[in-house]
Amino acid sequence: MIYNPMAKNGEGQGLYLETSVTMLSELDEINNALDLLGKRRGKPFGFVEKFTGNGSQRIYKATPEKMWINDADQDADGDFIRDYRIEVQNFRET
Repeated sequence: MIYNPMAKNGEGQGLYLETSVTMLSELDEINNALDLLGKRRGKPFGFVEKFTGNGSQRIYKATPEKMWINDADQDADGDFIRDYRIEVQNFRET
């Protein structure tokens, strides 16, 4: 689940995910993931060996199988009543 915990009641948006998870084992996949993660953190990963063979770290890939977003009901005064999930259809096509 991904959401903003600082959002006020009834104002936030959430994304709920059901995923399958696999450990990356191909060197090309691991190098690509480390490159992406290094760019995000602003510092490259210099030791691929930590993520392969007898290394102590691993990288996993989560593939979404189902997704939901939240929506909410309000009363006539605009006050929050409840929230609920709506399944996102055809998300793999976008």
